[in-house]
Amino acid sequence: MKLTVNLCLYMASAILACLPVLYLSQHVPSLGKTDFEPTIIAAKLVNQGHRDAVYANAPYSDNRNPDWIREETMLTAGTYNTVYAYSPLYLRFFSPLVRTFSYDNLVYALLVINLLALGLFAALLALLLPDDSRFRAAGIVLVVSANSAMAALLLGQNTLPFVLSCFAFYYAINGQRTILACLAFGAAILMKPWAPVLLAFPFFKRDYFHAGLLAILFISVTAVTWFLEPDLLQGFLKISHQHSDIRILAYNNYSLAAALQRLALHNWSIYQNWKIAPVEPVVGFGLRLLIAAGAVFAGWLVRRDYVRLLAACVLFFALSRVFWDHYSLLFLPLIVYELKQLWQDRQRAIFWIGLAFSLLVYYPGHMTIYVRIFTTLYPLTSQFTAQKMVALFSIVPSALFIGALLVGCWRDGVFREWRTRVFDFQFEMAQLRRAHQRLLNRS
Repeated sequence: MKLTVNLCLYMASAILACLPVLYLSQHVPSLGKTDFEPTIIAAKLVNQGHRDAVYANAPYSDNRNPDWIREETMLTAGTYNTVYAYSPLYLRFFSPLVRTFSYDNLVYALLVINLLALGLFAALLALLLPDDSRFRAAGIVLVVSANSAMAALLLGQNTLPFVLSCFAFYYAINGQRTILACLAFGAAILMKPWAPVLLAFPFFKRDYFHAGLLAILFISVTAVTWFLEPDLLQGFLKISHQHSDIRILAYNNYSLAAALQRLALHNWSIYQNWKIAPVEPVVGFGLRLLIAAGAVFAGWLVRRDYVRLLAACVLFFALSRVFWDHYSLLFLPLIVYELKQLWQDRQRAIFWIGLAFSLLVYYPGHMTIYVRIFTTLYPLTSQFTAQKMVALFSIVPSALFIGALLVGCWRDGVFREWRTRVFDFQFEMAQLRRAHQRLLNRS
């Protein structure tokens, strides 16, 4: 009972803390619309019978379908080059809603849902903090004012409900609640095309029953989609492949691939405004594959469940060329929990370093601040130096996410265990060499 009361209280506090930010954002014409518009346009095109136009647009390209352009110009947000990149089954949910409700009403409804989701997300994070009202109040304010949370609200993204479904999935797997795990996983794969990476978590736990069941669920959903919408599924697979191959160096792309490419390019800023960057260097691609393999290795070895989920998230982060700022909400509860453990274990130096990196990433948006700083200091430094410094700072999210996994492995004793194994192996090899030498001496 006390837990429920606290959860409701923190959720109400978080929603109240969001209201001033939303009030100040009223001057933004595209509030809650920019990333929601493609779903509305795609649903309208399906209702009108223009199914071939749903997945016809190439991402970040001038290759545009005329039916899509017509619907896009009729909306009020003034966006351009929008692309629908979600599942056909996700679209089926919105098609009847578009026929029933107006565009503005749907935008307001999504804003309310996102606001409630953010309130619940902040409330759950507050419960992870020490049982002190000052800590929890500060945590709620920081979460709701984080750059990634505000980006999800302002863009009209479904990231907040997606993150909640991911952590419902986490607790369902840990609690052996099979039905809840299936529902949460099903909701996640409808909201984000890359959600099947969550299958790595039960695999890392050696929970082969849930891993196999959820894999069957994913295959079944794909088969149902093929049966109901074969033409749209082909378009969805095509657009997913195109999205996985794009190279965007915009400031809100936190991916390791983008950060490494900013460092490699001489003048990377010419690609910051949604212009496709050159082919990724082989060294950067190899480093990402190495980190992904390390994440799989770590997820398999660790014993703590939150580190296993962290390894699954790092696996996606390392392999993805695009990791938008609002995706970083997926890491936030795991990082908060790890910081709490570090504080309780009196690992204060690592705690303060982790907290500093977390604030740079989440509050209030590191890339924008760094750009402003170096713009102000431009008379004192060359343009090349300023660009390279900003590119260097863009590594901060990667350092935080990968560093959190390394700290989790360290706290779980993985490095100590493998060091012991290496020493034991070296000792056994030394004994074998001595035994071999004695045999040679006797002969």
